[in-house]
Amino acid sequence: MAHFVGLPGAGEEQSEFVEGNGHLLRHGSSLALQALVAGALNESEEFGDVDPTEDWQNWRERRPDFALYYAALVDPARDGPAAVACVLRAVLDPRPAAGAPATRKSRLVVDYVTTRPSARGRGLASFLVAAVVEATAAQSGNAYVLALEDSCVYWMGRGFVLEASARLNARLNIFSDTHLLRRADDALDDGEPGDEDLAVSEDEDDSDDDDDDDDDGGDGESDDDAAEDVRGGLGDLLARATLDASVATLAKSAEPARSGARDLLLKAMANLQADPANAKYRKLRLTNATVAARIVAVPGARDVLRCGGFDHAEGDSVFVAEVEDSEVRRRARLAADALKRALPQG
Repeated sequence: MAHFVGLPGAGEEQSEFVEGNGHLLRHGSSLALQALVAGALNESEEFGDVDPTEDWQNWRERRPDFALYYAALVDPARDGPAAVACVLRAVLDPRPAAGAPATRKSRLVVDYVTTRPSARGRGLASFLVAAVVEATAAQSGNAYVLALEDSCVYWMGRGFVLEASARLNARLNIFSDTHLLRRADDALDDGEPGDEDLAVSEDEDDSDDDDDDDDDGGDGESDDDAAEDVRGGLGDLLARATLDASVATLAKSAEPARSGARDLLLKAMANLQADPANAKYRKLRLTNATVAARIVAVPGARDVLRCGGFDHAEGDSVFVAEVEDSEVRRRARLAADALKRALPQG
């Protein structure tokens, strides 16, 4: 693995020869690297009708303070476009130079990764993502991925989990067909007050699709119902995968933190299953000394709490949304079962 001290400055790049795979690793935002990565993305047939350049224009219109970051693995034994084996593009949400809270982190969101067909099967994309994550972590930043629904499970198998923060989803995900995932081992970042106001409205999003709504002579009900069933099934799969990844992160914690988090989480889930309508059981104050020590401070524990139903935040508290009691019980039961499987008592 490459060893970087952080992300290069604007307009700069760093490079290093990687003996393990025989490629030159370049990353940063120089004009030369920008042209190289853009050329590879435009050449790739992997993204269908999606236009990376147009996507970036959408970013620039809605988040003018964001910037692009690039990374590439280049084969030094080849020349021209054929030398470019794997490329990555990401969007940077930099930490403001002044006036930001001490807890405000820089954020890097991977939005495109592709490997030349002749170079696939060698782990180059995984290496490139890991290198970028390392560079981001080196300057105390958090790494994220924007993924289509059918690729979320792939990313979850590589240490990412669905981002539950409404603020960060509003700030970092401007597309209706993608999910925001964060690296499970990164410190929690819930965004800043006002980020939720950045959410793209349904009307704004639908306006992009108006030209595609030509009447084909049918009512479309069966297709819509089938699509909804598929989305629901994938949604359940993603929720379970996120829960499993969160519990796995918690399981890496040392004792007694691991057992303390497990016991408190199981108690919270048991209360919800026993009396889901009880307002006392549907809210937890994160600044409470016990909750702060056993959940907030333990990696993975707060994500398990979110998966168990506490996925709404207000001030220093998290609470269960107003849903049917059966749904509250279901989510609490799933979280409790996952904890018991991964962290059996005794």
